[in-house]
Amino acid sequence: MDAYLFPGALCSTVECVSSALNHNSVIIEKTSFSCCAADSFISALHKTARKQIIIVGQEAHVCVLQTALDLIKLGFQVHIVEDAVCSQKTEHKTNALQRLQHYSAINSNFESVIFEWLKDSQHEHFSTISKLLR
Repeated sequence: MDAYLFPGALCSTVECVSSALNHNSVIIEKTSFSCCAADSFISALHKTARKQIIIVGQEAHVCVLQTALDLIKLGFQVHIVEDAVCSQKTEHKTNALQRLQHYSAINSNFESVIFEWLKDSQHEHFSTISKLLR
């Protein structure tokens, strides 16, 4: 799994997140609201050859929204993890999710994403993850 962290003028990545990622994670400084405007993000994304993008993050109505809309315009299938995005005001998050759904983003939740990645109860991490979710 590839992960992209965006520390910079807008925020910094908390230690518990950055320390949990593997050595293949890419760190790209971000000052724009859309990740797509960050230098080297799109080229790094194209190198993965993935067509589906899962987005989590803060400020659903700003950064998440603008990034998702840009990725949709570029032809990616975008999944927004509703319970892993936030806004300071609930109505801003709701509005952003509605707008994104209108533009073909797929709204999901973290458990659905996790179990889609596992695919089967025989997955080596199924038992561990199932216990964490109870």
